Amino acid sequence: MGDLKILGLMNAFVSVSGSDVRFIEIMKRIPKTRLVVVTSSAGSELCVRRGLNAEFKITTNEKSLGNICYRYFLRTLRALAFKIKLAEIDLVYGSSDFFPDVIPAFFWKVRHRHVCWQQCIHHFYANPFKRVGNNFSANVLGYLSQKISFYLIQRYADLVIVVNPLIKRELMKIGFDENKLKIIPNGIDSNYLKKIKKPETSLFDGVFLGRLNKSKGLYELVEIWTQVLKQCPLAKLAIIGEGDAGFKSELSRKIQTSGGQDAIKILGFLESAQAFEIIKSSKVFVFPSFEEGFGIVIMEALACGVPVVTWDLPVYGEIFSHGVIKIPIGDIHGFADAIFRILNAPGVSGLSNQEVETLSSEYSWEKVAAEESAAIFTMTKNLHAS
Repeated sequence: MGDLKILGLMNAFVSVSGSDVRFIEIMKRIPKTRLVVVTSSAGSELCVRRGLNAEFKITTNEKSLGNICYRYFLRTLRALAFKIKLAEIDLVYGSSDFFPDVIPAFFWKVRHRHVCWQQCIHHFYANPFKRVGNNFSANVLGYLSQKISFYLIQRYADLVIVVNPLIKRELMKIGFDENKLKIIPNGIDSNYLKKIKKPETSLFDGVFLGRLNKSKGLYELVEIWTQVLKQCPLAKLAIIGEGDAGFKSELSRKIQTSGGQDAIKILGFLESAQAFEIIKSSKVFVFPSFEEGFGIVIMEALACGVPVVTWDLPVYGEIFSHGVIKIPIGDIHGFADAIFRILNAPGVSGLSNQEVETLSSEYSWEKVAAEESAAIFTMTKNLHAS
């Protein structure tokens, strides 16, 4: 087989997420490929910044996202409107299970059955109709749209990549064919992280890095850090990441109301080097996200030698055994106490040097990409031979 022609969908890009990072890092490392990427202008900029060489087909050029439902609808329609010679495409690669990635892949697969459809599924939306107690997200739209996406993926995708065993088990429960499911974890670029020098001075004691939205537990993080300040009045927290302007404004108001405006700083988007310099110089990485499929940023923080405090999500039990303090979901005081203990124990490290080396080796993007490349070439070869 000659060069593989891949049509990649990163069309649901909002701000940097694990699915976007995985797509870019995998595509950079798959040999003998010609790549076309369907995404937004902001998505293409991220790809270029992270060194992905591809032809881009731009669906939207928004400077601010606005109404996410409208944007996703528009991106889906524009992707379908592109004049793509599907007869020349070997593989359609869906980077997420959101509509702008799944619906075009489905239509292209139906129109040209010879095209292989490989789909990534990163996490399950929690059922908002069964949730009790602290209903942190109640993402009814996300839950219902994922149901539709799963229906199409289950029936038409040729290969489904999942990032941990828990997702595979859950998909099998709802009828997915085990033979089409393959577990390939996410990875980290340990060589890049090693090059980041730890600053001599530290501006922040704790750091959060991730997409700024409600499901990441940022409202709860303000409450948690307010509790930390009662015991460590000078403790500083950095919140790094992009998000909807409305959410960021509401988060700022919550910080003001809590009285933590001098201690909690929203830094917004930072280039990777700057963000990891802050993480390396901090004492603890805090990640109170309520919904995760893997937790790349947790692994990156551990590789930087920083201990991590999170909620005790089931998925973490499949991945992290050392360096992560897992707190029962919703236990604000327990989360704050864990942070306080780390802040008052100078020199605490998340992992030993040997454990960092083992982690970096087992979850390198090179290893992950090699495994996924093998799966892709096997699938396309078998489908074309049938």
